[in-house]
Amino acid sequence: MDVITALEAASGDGGYYHLLNEDATASVCGTVQKDTLFAGQAHEILPKAEAEQQGLEPCARCIDYAEETDT
Repeated sequence: MDVITALEAASGDGGYYHLLNEDATASVCGTVQKDTLFAGQAHEILPKAEAEQQGLEPCARCIDYAEETDT
């Protein structure tokens, strides 16, 4: 599964990763979007395992959203 990170994760001091929507244009929670001025700017799209290796934590809103859609 691919995830998306915001620019604040680029510093390497931890942060959050967000679940990527089906169109690969934004996070499912809407916090991070590519090419927009109104949401967090995307840093990179990468595999979930790589994000976790970098010490990033999952976004709680994305996890809640994913759990809601699974039920």
